[in-house]
Amino acid sequence: FFADLLLQQALPCILHRISVQNLIRIFHAALLCKQVCVASRSPGLTSACVIAVSLLLRPFRWEGLLVPVLPRG
Repeated sequence: FFADLLLQQALPCILHRISVQNLIRIFHAALLCKQVCVASRSPGLTSACVIAVSLLLRPFRWEGLLVPVLPRG
């Protein structure tokens, strides 16, 4: 339930800012367990994008390190 709610909030947010083609590229890289780095000036947008991509992998799970936001520095 919580994952569905999060996906409903996060997915529209990133679809307005990332093209479908780039979202497919990110999804493809995630399915292949490649490293994906998401950068934005907005920590909230960055977190939403990372969480949405990880939830889109269902029924699979991201088994690698998942860090939605890193501090500056």
